[in-house]
Amino acid sequence: MEHSIKVSKDACQGCVNCIRVCPTEAIRVVDGEIDIIEELCIDCGECLRSCCRSALGIYEDDWNRIKESSRAMIVPDPVFFSQFSHYGKPDDLEEVLISLDFKTLIDEAEDAFDLSAYAVAQLINRSSKTALPIISVYCPSVLRLIQTKFPELLSRVVPVLSPLEIAATLWRMRTNSDAPLTLLAPCPAKITMVREPFGKGASPLTSAVTVRKVARSIMAEGDINVEKGSAPRKRNNRWIQWARRGGESRHVQAFSDRKLTILAVSGMRNTLDTLQELELGRLRGVDFIECRVCDTGCVGGVGTADSRFLANLRMGSIET
Repeated sequence: MEHSIKVSKDACQGCVNCIRVCPTEAIRVVDGEIDIIEELCIDCGECLRSCCRSALGIYEDDWNRIKESSRAMIVPDPVFFSQFSHYGKPDDLEEVLISLDFKTLIDEAEDAFDLSAYAVAQLINRSSKTALPIISVYCPSVLRLIQTKFPELLSRVVPVLSPLEIAATLWRMRTNSDAPLTLLAPCPAKITMVREPFGKGASPLTSAVTVRKVARSIMAEGDINVEKGSAPRKRNNRWIQWARRGGESRHVQAFSDRKLTILAVSGMRNTLDTLQELELGRLRGVDFIECRVCDTGCVGGVGTADSRFLANLRMGSIET
């Protein structure tokens, strides 16, 4: 299996901090050098956070090659819209991408996240009490964590594709195009989702680069004047709130016929504790569990460009 965490063995000093924090014990020392066991790695990025020698990094596609392509199509993760202090509105950032000759799948993303939230809400409403709670599939690391450490919970995982993949599929259906689609990802897990999709042969997405790489590339361009159209486009920005803890849950609740009991947690320790509680049968009465291994949600991913706290603050100012 091809993962998205790379090891620079020359930079490694053998401090083994990464071994201590790995939740699945996927890192070993072999002949004095660290090695990642592919079958156990969930691409959560905890090892990257702990490494002070830059011996671990994210293996992503070549952004320079992608942006030089005349057919470049961008699928922005919701996190992308929280990384800029001077582009406060999603529409502004969309105009920035257009001015840099990128085409985006924002319309498809809006539809895809609505479809995903609706499907989850309907599944909850149709499920028996014994089948609940069901677990969000949005965080790829959570999905692989369940596969690795909690396989008996797999039956509770929502059988719905990631809305990012749904957006790509919708666009291909609507345009009948085979143009390459690049995901702007906040973490190595979502990059691996493109390379090695869980449970299927190939992803509708073609490549993936980190949000950090693209955000820094845009900031290097300097201030870009955003032209305001005569009539601002009316959008539903609920999908962008999936970047922070609780955003998906609120979206699902909006499509439900009844008040749902939802548990939304973030951070690796909290995610592990929640899954253990569920495994022990202690979460009766809960309808839906939203887990994110990164603190505060996807805005805390290791592939982002800005503080998760500032990003979370900006998310709160985006109108839905």
